[in-house]
Order: sequence, then structure tokens, then C-alpha cells
Amino acid sequence: MDKYENLDEENLFNEYHFGTHYSSSAIIFNFLVRVRPYSIGAMVLQSGKFDVADRLFYSYWGSWNNATTSPTDVRELIPEIYTLPEMFINKNNYDYGMTQDKVAIDNVQLPNWAGRNPYLFVAELRARLESAHVSERINQWIDLIYGYKQRGKDAVENLNIFYPLTYENCIDLSQVDDPNELESFETQIAHFGQNPSQIIGNNPHPKRLAAKAHW
Repeated sequence: MDKYENLDEENLFNEYHFGTHYSSSAIIFNFLVRVRPYSIGAMVLQSGKFDVADRLFYSYWGSWNNATTSPTDVRELIPEIYTLPEMFINKNNYDYGMTQDKVAIDNVQLPNWAGRNPYLFVAELRARLESAHVSERINQWIDLIYGYKQRGKDAVENLNIFYPLTYENCIDLSQVDDPNELESFETQIAHFGQNPSQIIGNNPHPKRLAAKAHW
């Protein structure tokens, strides 16, 4: 909120809560660094090698802790978290190096309740995703990502404004004359995250119907 209210008014893009994005190629490559072809994409992004060990996805708890405490880490979980146990296993035996704390990066460290079993872990997360608790609330997430809270005053009130270049039709690149500025805009749009189209109307998305109601 402070960032939104205190940004330089003379800046071309001067009002946003978050300068980083919840989804980008870098985030996806980071989560799926153990799975081809995403592991190859991760290396391409880092000029032919893996990122430094401390920045790799190696601890589920560590990533959760960072995303819930750091104002610059607003990443969202990707669908594979709920469907692909292999993303937690270093089946290709890649050498990811060692952290500054002398932790060798291999399989992803999972919570104790999962017993180091990624299949059990994914099955439990999937069950939670399909639970009544989530079903009663997931419409609120839909409103933020695809709906009426994505833009405008409702987005401001819900601290949901991201860097303007991440929005569809934010800027007409054909009107940018400076080639260096154009390249900078295109690079940011391509690699640092994009908001999806605002496909839901101006009203709150309804709650998910209970299973009995569906039948």
C-alpha cells in the first residue's frame, strides 16, 4: 500500500502494489527445474547453467515461508503441484550444487507428514484443493485473477495492482519510437509475467456448488 501511494507521479508507470508478478516463465522453470523440458528452459534462462543453489526450488517449506513473508515474492502455485509428483524428484540426477548452508540440492524437501513421499504429498494436496473449504472460497481467487478485482478501484482496494506492463493492452508498442525502450518493454512483457484476460464480468463469481447440488 505504501508503494502504491508513494511512487513517483512523473513515472510513466506510477501506480502499482507489486513490481513482481505471481506467474512468469522464471517461476515455472524454478518449480519444474527437475522435469524436462523445463530443466532445459531453466538453464537457457541462466545462460546455459542452473541458477545458484540457494535460489533453486529445493524445500517446499522454504518456498512457502518466503512467499508468505517477503513482499517481493508473490508467486502462485502451479497446476503441477497438484498433479505431478515427479516434479519433486531429481530423476535425471542433475547436479544442482550446494547452498551456502552446505545443503546439497537433490529431491525437494517435503513436509514431515508426507514422509518424503511425493506421491502421498500430491494426493493430499489434491484432496485439499477439492475440499469443501476451498470450494467455498476459490471464487474469491477467481475474482482477483480473472474477474472484477483484477483492475480498477476494486483491484486497488484489494491490493491487487501489478506493474502496468503485465496487463493486456496496457501499451501500444507500435507507438514506442526509442528502439532501446521498445526492446526493454518487449523483454519485460515476455519474461516477467502477464495478467490473463479479464474474462469474468463486473460481478463477483458465484461460489462453487456442492456435489449434491450438481447431481
